[in-house]
Amino acid sequence: MPSATLAPHRDAIVAELDKKMAKSVDVANTTFLLMAATIYCHEQNPDAALRALHQGDSLECMAMTVQILLKLDRLDLARKELKKMQEQDEDATLTQLATAWVNLAMDSGHPETLLNLVVLSQHLGKPPEVTNRYLAQLKDAHKSHPFIKEYQAKENDFERLALQYAPSA
Repeated sequence: MPSATLAPHRDAIVAELDKKMAKSVDVANTTFLLMAATIYCHEQNPDAALRALHQGDSLECMAMTVQILLKLDRLDLARKELKKMQEQDEDATLTQLATAWVNLAMDSGHPETLLNLVVLSQHLGKPPEVTNRYLAQLKDAHKSHPFIKEYQAKENDFERLALQYAPSA
């Protein structure tokens, strides 16, 4: 369907959503809140999206709030929302992912950000190339960082032990 024929449907959907949001909304229905926020985001209405998400207290709503705030370049508010997520469940994968988003927004070359990305990529089961890329960035840009010094010492120990136990020809 061409987008011109979808416009009336889109407007009708947004109008219907506006009506539902004006009434009492079941705040326990996280899926509804997320879908409402997604629709508002696609309609370039981040304020309405944030109002919808603010009604929920799930990690999913908070994570989407972080995303929207980062898109609006409101790092200060995104960090506050992340803090709420960490207070609710610091170990949740979604909280860890939101932490990575905020850290990337702060400084993608900062050593702590790169370390977080190494850990997060491992935790999420990303391919080894992803982790190795972050590790290589960390090694190249921050040779004197304590983690890198320790990591290289372990690599050297491993190489030494591997040679010690290598079969002799």
